[in-house]
Amino acid sequence: GTIGGPLLLIQGTYNAQTGDFPPDLTGITLADWTVDTCAGIWSLTGASATDPVGAVTLTDIAVTTSTAANSSVDVSNLVINDVTVGGVAVTS
Repeated sequence: GTIGGPLLLIQGTYNAQTGDFPPDLTGITLADWTVDTCAGIWSLTGASATDPVGAVTLTDIAVTTSTAANSSVDVSNLVINDVTVGGVAVTS
């Protein structure tokens, strides 16, 4: 079907908030998706360079049309395996 935003959205900019227990976002996997239309496959933003999103793996994802660019900021390990848009391979 159609997804109004990216398949995977993580926004970790906490408006300069601080604390003793920052979130630990890692080990995230999306696999075996088929989508007609989306606004990008991923949009990932960690809290900061010292508190990035960890491992994110996207595997076997086929999108017919993507209407937005993918983006990743403050992500330590983005793995892309067999991800296509319109039959064309997508890389990180």
